[in-house]
Formats: sequence, C-alpha cells, structure tokens
Amino acid sequence: MPIMPPQDDRDDLDCQEALEVEFQAHAGVALLQLLDDAKSMGWPDAEARKAIMRLIEVHLNAGRQAVEDV
Repeated sequence: MPIMPPQDDRDDLDCQEALEVEFQAHAGVALLQLLDDAKSMGWPDAEARKAIMRLIEVHLNAGRQAVEDV
C-alpha cells in the first residue's frame, strides 16, 4: 500500500469547511422540524425555541461531562 504524502493545511481547512456546511444543512432541517413539531403540539413559537435551545444545552453539557469523566 503506498504511503500518501501529508495534506497541506489548505486541504484540511477545505475538508473541515465542507463537513461543517453539510452538518449545518442536516442539523438545520432537523431543528426546523423539531420546532414545527413543537408548534403543532400547541407550543408558542418563542417557548418552543427556548425549549429547543435548552435541550441542546443540556445534551451538549451531558456529552462534555461524559468525556471529562472518562
């Protein structure tokens, strides 16, 4: 198997940017769907948005805590 030369920083940045764009596209759709679902259950828009932000915060903090505990 041939040894591949290291990529330069530009290639790494391009790849990272592409991954971020793809993630944002998928995450954005999922978050909008979550907002629509909450509103369809009767949540006011502002309250639904606050609940979604809190949900994200709780899950990110839980994930961070799990990594720190390892």
